Amino acid sequence: MLAEPRLLKLNFGIMCLHILLMSTFVALPGQLADAGFPAAEHWKVYLATMLIAFGSVVPFIIYAEVKRKMKQVFVFCVGLIVVAEIVLWNAQTQFWQLVVGVQLFFVAFNLMEALLPSLISKESPAGYKGTAMGVYSTSQFLGVAIGGSLGAGLTACLTVRAYFSLAQCWPQCGWQSPVP
Repeated sequence: MLAEPRLLKLNFGIMCLHILLMSTFVALPGQLADAGFPAAEHWKVYLATMLIAFGSVVPFIIYAEVKRKMKQVFVFCVGLIVVAEIVLWNAQTQFWQLVVGVQLFFVAFNLMEALLPSLISKESPAGYKGTAMGVYSTSQFLGVAIGGSLGAGLTACLTVRAYFSLAQCWPQCGWQSPVP
């Protein structure tokens, strides 16, 4: 399981995705507050964003599965995350620009969250699907832990703009060979 190159790429991808998720959302609340949006109201942005993102990913999932365009949709998601990070970097204290950045991020994130388990299942050898999903889940949780720590460390050392500049680098690595 751990030596299978295709599964390693997917597990590394989900770990990096969760590192980016957590580190971005360590930096984001301060940016929303700087835009004049009170912390007690942030849940409204996140709720609306998640509802829209969940609804908008269904057509992409259907397209990816039916047309067998998994890699193309995956690469699109990587590009969308780069765009989202650029929008968040550029937003500074512009509330609606922050909302657009968050929305783009979550559309791509939720779509990748839906596609990656399917890819793990397809790539894992017969009889090892449970083990493959266990390694996948562990990779997710490692990403959450690393991302929270990394995000806190980076936002303590860097400006939010510098953080988002750095955050744009990870997704670009995914263009090299995102899906086996």
